[in-house]
Amino acid sequence: MLPNFSYGDAIGDDTLALQKYFKAQGHTSDIYSGVIHPYLLNKAYYWQKYRYVSSKDNILVYHFSVGSEINEYLLDIPDRIILIFHNITPPYWFFGVNPHLVEAVADGVKQLVMLKDRVEVAWADSSFNAEILRDFGYQNVRELPIIIDFSKLNIEASKIFARQYESPLKTWLFTGRLSPNKCQEDIIKAFAVYKKYVNPQSRLILAGEARNNSSYVGALSSLINELKIPDVVLTGLVSDSELVALYRMADVFVCMSEHEGFCVPLLEAMHFDVPIIAYAASAIPGTLDGAGILITDKNPLLIAEIAGLLDRDLSFRKNILNGQRRRLDAYRKIDFQSRISQLLEELRQ
Repeated sequence: MLPNFSYGDAIGDDTLALQKYFKAQGHTSDIYSGVIHPYLLNKAYYWQKYRYVSSKDNILVYHFSVGSEINEYLLDIPDRIILIFHNITPPYWFFGVNPHLVEAVADGVKQLVMLKDRVEVAWADSSFNAEILRDFGYQNVRELPIIIDFSKLNIEASKIFARQYESPLKTWLFTGRLSPNKCQEDIIKAFAVYKKYVNPQSRLILAGEARNNSSYVGALSSLINELKIPDVVLTGLVSDSELVALYRMADVFVCMSEHEGFCVPLLEAMHFDVPIIAYAASAIPGTLDGAGILITDKNPLLIAEIAGLLDRDLSFRKNILNGQRRRLDAYRKIDFQSRISQLLEELRQ
């Protein structure tokens, strides 16, 4: 069960992947959600229908990421509950941007505290998230990395989309919803320096939906106009085949996000052999685990120079990509089936 079952979303993908593993182990597994994306309507039920199957014999796996009426519903059912914690963005990121989200995440923090004595065990999808749970008083915390289904990226790129964005320009890319905590404005500022002083033949593509954050998107557009930067593209939500097209045309992946529970796009960029420049915040250092280029200073001059070095110094670029390949290989070697079996076996004891 999860509040929002969204298309192209890391939590939604993790939910589907876990369902696949549960079924492979012989369990019956259905998905329930408060909001279901139209593309996923045949894969889930609305959560209210769970009332008809709720039972003390069920194990309910609940993906926590935001405030929801579902969180309070969980307090009054007999089911055994596993909470999977994907983190929750602090409300201050949405002050002045989205009052509804401020309320939703603030409620979520309160509800996370309420649930700590109700859930049987909490699974965190990163060590960063595990520490947050412990800070909130959770005692029985285990780690299960988020599951990434790379097969959805091993598909043919959208030819129409690829032709639309085909260009000889060097391409900076970031994928992820347009949201204040992801700090796309810092990417724009760094790109402005890069385009002016390092490589005028370049462009920036920011791919991701802008749902619920229209004022932030407006601020980004104003910044682009203020800096007089051409060749900045906001694509909106993209399909899997369009995402593949973007990764294949990218020359560098730049992430300046300051709050991530895991940050799946970093591993997606590794999958496509795109060098990464990322700001060292929240779960990002743990997700990179020594790979990519991790920075602690968002100085646009620094970021632009690093991107330029990746362009000019092929040996440097090769070393970065080799490090990313090692990290990706280590992730691919995680035996999720065994890890899930182990975590479920703990519930029998």
